[in-house]
Amino acid sequence: MLYLNLLSPQKKQEMEQKIIFAIFGNLAEMILLILIVSSIILLSAKVILKNNFETVVAQSALINREFGDINQQIRKLNKELASLSSIQKDFVLWSDFFRDLSKITPAGVRLTNIFIDKNSKNVAISGFAAERIDFLQLKNNLTNNFAYLSNLDSPIANILLPRDINFEFKGTLDDSKL
Repeated sequence: MLYLNLLSPQKKQEMEQKIIFAIFGNLAEMILLILIVSSIILLSAKVILKNNFETVVAQSALINREFGDINQQIRKLNKELASLSSIQKDFVLWSDFFRDLSKITPAGVRLTNIFIDKNSKNVAISGFAAERIDFLQLKNNLTNNFAYLSNLDSPIANILLPRDINFEFKGTLDDSKL
């Protein structure tokens, strides 16, 4: 098939320019239309997100207003619990110590003073024994049968008298047994 073009070269060039301008015009219109649609979508998304954000902020303020006092009370209770926990951590159940000490103390012995320094782990026990045999039995019991004390020391003067002995023991507290 033959095509016959009767237009002059100048008209031909003008037509080609018009076609190119029309294509670019249509392309520009399409791009502009896509930009407008995208802008509308983004603007509506912005409005929706802004409304949701304002709703969340309002609800958060309402929750803070309603539960602010409760949160303060919870913080106060948590501080008190932490304080009680630290006190309880340092607590020593001395009743076991004294119960076991009373079990190994002979009938003829009366304990008059018990000094315990938990920090330095020093222990001093003083008392009165009616007979030397009672004192020696107490010393043996404290040395061999009483797990709370170690390094028990007794002055030699404690065993010089045969009766009515005022004695004193010094030792180290083994607090792992408490």
